[in-house]
Parts: sequence; structure tokens; C-alpha cells
Amino acid sequence: MLAGEDILNLLGQLVDKSLVLADTDDEGSVRYRLLETLRQYGRERLIEAAEEEDALAAHFAYFLEFAERAYAARVRESLPWLARLERDHDDLRAAMDWSRQRDAREHPRLVGALAWFWHLHSEHLVEGAERLEQALAAHPEREAVRARALTGFAMVLCWLGDFKRARQRTEEAIGIWEEIGDRLERAFAVEALGWSHCLGDDNERALEFMEQALAVFREEGEDWLINRGLVSVGQVLVALGRVDQAVPMAEELLASSERLGDLRGKHYALHYLGDCALAVGDPAAAQGCYARSLLAALAYGNIAEAGVEMQGMAMSTGGVGDLERAFVLNGAAEAKMREVGMDVSGFGFWTAYKRRYLNPTREAFGLGAAEQAEARGAAMPFAEAVQLATSFRQA
Repeated sequence: MLAGEDILNLLGQLVDKSLVLADTDDEGSVRYRLLETLRQYGRERLIEAAEEEDALAAHFAYFLEFAERAYAARVRESLPWLARLERDHDDLRAAMDWSRQRDAREHPRLVGALAWFWHLHSEHLVEGAERLEQALAAHPEREAVRARALTGFAMVLCWLGDFKRARQRTEEAIGIWEEIGDRLERAFAVEALGWSHCLGDDNERALEFMEQALAVFREEGEDWLINRGLVSVGQVLVALGRVDQAVPMAEELLASSERLGDLRGKHYALHYLGDCALAVGDPAAAQGCYARSLLAALAYGNIAEAGVEMQGMAMSTGGVGDLERAFVLNGAAEAKMREVGMDVSGFGFWTAYKRRYLNPTREAFGLGAAEQAEARGAAMPFAEAVQLATSFRQA
């Protein structure tokens, strides 16, 4: 077996000869990849030597361990792991495809370990739902592997608007975690149950579950867990219209997120402050909050939520009288959410905000003109829409 320094020397020689390509990522790590022609050649040689299956099994084992490490670090170190999982998503797909045919026992472990990633890097919502459903059908045993996949599947389903099925999945997961005796994993499942009720506009029940989960997170004494719980409770307080409670909680969440470097917490805190500003009739303040929350969501790759922030920008921009820009942004937001499968129609408060801020401006601007502006926004590259959204002038 080659020593580590020998491997690096050999890789350097191959890079010098342009047989291997070296890529440096944002974290400064170097990744090596074969030219496609050489990769195909190597695979043909493995097949000839009857070693392809061994290589694929080793590939699966590596990426299963990789995904498990990501799952274990998902609360405290989600940002770097989200980037790594996105970077290696094609390899993870290949590992899942191989294991689904060859290793039915271990396949659900890999799929369940990735559910949190599909939920947050939400361009993969539909794919994640399909893979999780297949894996769960193949693994009916009431054990941790199934419970983990059920909890993750529920969160993906929530964002797809299927809150009834999400509720069923979380209730089963809670039962399994109770049988196993894992208090923290049960709290994650209870939190997911809260989200399913919130998306179904059953907010009083949602608040009960969110507060149960937050209480466990506080008892754990882990700042990152507490931040996660504040995100959940804050969302329900906003949905209930309890601005006097939601604003201080969002401010607490923003301060702790800034201290921890938690982009997800920052994104949601700013979003909730924007929501509260709309609730009290201050669209100018909301505009500034949504612009910042949009950039924070994009910074950790939450594309579906970026679409929601864009719609917040549309409503607040319409509220300050910038009507054409408002409908261009709304068109871009709706298109992005449709593209990734994001469905927020179950949020009653959000629908009420749209009626309050977009319906009157649609009539003032003209129905035909608003429709044309939305069509332009829908056809616009999302990056261009982001630039348009964040280039407004605040008074």
C-alpha cells in the first residue's frame, strides 16, 4: 500500500502531465478528478479484471461514512457540510443508485443521512422525496435507520406542501424514537411534527410541539440547538400574529446567529422581522429585512427559501409604491418556488399578506401590466432578479 506522501507525489506528477485535474474549492481544499476519457478507460479495465463491483462497494462505503459524518455535524457545522454535500452530490447519487440494487440493508442509512441536506439545499426537494419514499418502502423495520429517514422525509414533505403525509411520518418516527429511548432525536421529530401543523395552519398545536422541542434543546445546553429551536418557535409566533412576542424572539435569534455564524438562523430571524413589519403596516422596514434574509438564504444554498424571501420583497416593494418592480419580483419568486416544488400555500398568514399588499397594488398598477411584469420576472435569471430585489433605495 502506498504511503500518503507517495500518493500526493504521484498525483502531482499526473496533474503536471494533465492526466488528472486539480480543483481548489472555497475552503482551500484540493480535489482531484480524472479526465472523462481516462475515467471511462479505468472503468473498462476494472470490468475486464472483474473488480468493478469491489470498487463500487468501496465507493459506497466511503460515501456512506461521509454522509454519516455530515448528519452528525448538521446542527453545529451545517454550512461547510452543505457545501461539501452539494459538491459531491453526483457521487452520492451514484452510491445511492448502486446500494438500492446491491445493499438493501445499508441503502436506507445513506438516504436517511441525506434528508436534512435535501431539505436545506432545497433544489433537491423532489428528488429527495422520491429517494426517501423508496428507501422507507424497502426498510419497514422499526429502528433508528427508519426513524431518521421518516423525520427527514417529513421536513421535505412539509416544504412540498404535503403536510398531512408529513404529519403521519413524524408520528411514526416519534413512536420509534420513544421505543429506542433517544430523547434528542425524538425532539427533532417533534419539531418536524410542529412544522407539519404550521404548514397546515394549525398553529396553536404547532406551537405546543415547537415549544416541546425547544425545551429539550435548552436542556441540552447547546447554543446551536437552541438557535434551531428559536427558528421553529419564531415561525409559529409570526403565523399566529403575536408580533409582541415574535419580534424579541427574532432579535434574540439574530444576535445569537451573528455570534455563532449561523446563516440559517440569521436568514430566519431577518425573515421574521420582515413578516412582523408587514403585520404592523411598515413595508419599508420589511423591505430591508427581506433583502438581507434573501442574501442569507442564498449564502447557504436554500434556494426554495430564497424564492419565499423574493416574494417578501415583492410584497414590501409593492407596499412602498414601487409597483412594476414588485410584480417583476413576484413573478421571479413564483417561478423559482414552482421550479423546486416549494409550496407555502398552507401558511395562512402569508396568503393574507399577499392579499393585503399585492391585490390592491395589482388593481392600482393594472391587471394587464401586472401580468406582463410577472411574466418578465418569471423569465428572468434568478441571479438577475436577486440583483433587482436588493438594489432598491431605502428612505
